[in-house]
Amino acid sequence: NECLNEIILSTNSQAGIISLFDKERAVFVPEIFFGQRVQDFSDYFFKIGDGIPGKSVEKGEKVILTNVPLIGNFRVNCSFFSSLPETYICYPVLFSGKPLATMEIISLYSLNENYIQFLDNIVSQMGVAINNALINKETKEIAAKLQESSNELEKQNKELQEKQKELNIKNRQLEEANKHKSEFVANMSHELRTPLNSILGFSTTILKGMSGSVSDQAKLDVQNIFSSGKH
Repeated sequence: NECLNEIILSTNSQAGIISLFDKERAVFVPEIFFGQRVQDFSDYFFKIGDGIPGKSVEKGEKVILTNVPLIGNFRVNCSFFSSLPETYICYPVLFSGKPLATMEIISLYSLNENYIQFLDNIVSQMGVAINNALINKETKEIAAKLQESSNELEKQNKELQEKQKELNIKNRQLEEANKHKSEFVANMSHELRTPLNSILGFSTTILKGMSGSVSDQAKLDVQNIFSSGKH
């Protein structure tokens, strides 16, 4: 806005519009105004080749119209009046042949060659400035996306670390449970083996007849006890 204001004041003009190129839609959209009612352009856009601004971009050269009241209905709008201009100039703003914007200047007076030369110089610098601004904007957007991805990655890493901690705790609990199980089995094995050994000893004594004679059925039963105890 400050740039357009300075251009208008320096060229004895009364109104101006800078339209920026929207690459996704491939259209120019008015963004910066001076001496124009913004609401008049709320739904306005144009493509390359459309109207005077579009033709200016298509040809890659400025368009200068004089005696505008005779050939069109351009108007300069402000709080106190609405008037037809004397001069209309449209510049395509390019960078390396790539369209970036258009600048339209409207004046109630004829603009001499000094003003035109001034505008020529400004527009050549404007292309560089807008291109740098777009690169800066894209760089910030990429940086923001990278930061967002980094934050998400950091969040996922923290969640993974928490899951790893939980897994380690579960593993320690499992190891502790296995340890208690092994101790329990060892203790139970010892507790069972002592009386079992006594039973096997008594079975051997009976089978050898050291405790007196027993029936064949009794011997068979004792033999089964002895065999089962050995397993």
